[in-house]
Amino acid sequence: MTAIITTILILAGEETSGEIALAAAGILVFGMTWSLLGGWTYLLAVVRSRGKIGRGECLVLGIGLMDMLPLALLALVGALSGRQAMEEMYGSPGSSVIATTALMLSVIGLLAGWLFWRVGVRPAPVPEPDVSAVFA
Repeated sequence: MTAIITTILILAGEETSGEIALAAAGILVFGMTWSLLGGWTYLLAVVRSRGKIGRGECLVLGIGLMDMLPLALLALVGALSGRQAMEEMYGSPGSSVIATTALMLSVIGLLAGWLFWRVGVRPAPVPEPDVSAVFA
């Protein structure tokens, strides 16, 4: 996401290199925070009550969080800087730009979900069933 937005800012040529670097750092930090908070919230709210999570669920979680990231960023900019900053940030891009960005973010989200499954979920030990309750 940071690379996509930084590339767009560079190609637009309206910002200085310092502004682009600051925007890239802010988007990177916000994106990591968004993914961590969204993932933890989902794990605590949904997975904890069920006690399991599947591979498909991890992939959909990654895609969903990544596709909602631009909306969350837009809401944050609106809350901090007002409506005019939101309009400047959103602008009036064509539908092809929006579709391309959504496709790229979905691919990145798919990768994030796969990494979550491969690194965070799959290696976790399967809990042993409590057999002592049978003998009580």
